[in-house]
Amino acid sequence: MIEFYFQRTPDDYAVAIMLEDAGLDYRCISGAPDTAQTGVDSPSNDTPVIVDQKPETAIVTRINGLIDCLDYLQQRSGYFGPAKLDGTSWPEPVLELIQSARKADNADPHLTWLDRQLARQPYVSGDYSIVDIALYPWLESLPEEALAGLANVSLWIDRVGQRAAVSRARQILADQL
Repeated sequence: MIEFYFQRTPDDYAVAIMLEDAGLDYRCISGAPDTAQTGVDSPSNDTPVIVDQKPETAIVTRINGLIDCLDYLQQRSGYFGPAKLDGTSWPEPVLELIQSARKADNADPHLTWLDRQLARQPYVSGDYSIVDIALYPWLESLPEEALAGLANVSLWIDRVGQRAAVSRARQILADQL
């Protein structure tokens, strides 16, 4: 079973969505992990962190950070291709958009790129993928004025937000705090 350490950040929300969408067994643990207990060196007590102990092999895998957690969960579940979060197969504006949102920088050029992308297809990579999972928590928390004139991004936020796994992840994290 996967132990999922979280502090209710958008990155944590994205990992919870991935866990729900992939149907993996996991247990939520509120707060940063104790390095001595989990063996995870989490700088500044950052989350998300996952600790996965597979009983069949007795191998324990410890991962922290959004990209590493989602990449691991994608590999573990075999779910949500074709995009991989190794930084080489993602459109560069997506990675920049996540960084801009984290810093509360002006993400307008990246949002404009995303709006154009979503005018051509329902999801960022065409089909629903971990790219959408990684972006959704950041974009759905943007103030309404940041989305003015970005009709396709707004529709995408509504579309992703209606997914059952997104609702379950939101409720699970709310119940844990």
